[in-house]
Amino acid sequence: MQKQAELYRGKAKTVYSTENPDLLVLEFRNDTSAGDGARIEQFDRKGMVNNKFNYFIMSKLAEAGIRLKWSVCSPIPNVW
Repeated sequence: MQKQAELYRGKAKTVYSTENPDLLVLEFRNDTSAGDGARIEQFDRKGMVNNKFNYFIMSKLAEAGIRLKWSVCSPIPNVW
């Protein structure tokens, strides 16, 4: 799966379209901001931690019977 157009860029993640209109790629970045975005710095491994937290929450929602549209994918090499 390849990232295509950037659809959304927030404080912590970027959402990209893919060749499949039903699938998106979420990229959790290492960006950390303060002062309502006035100061942005990189915090090593923050993106990885946020990705794992997101996976944990989505897993708990699925276990509770809440229907989700997500799948587990392999990380892109050299992103971490």
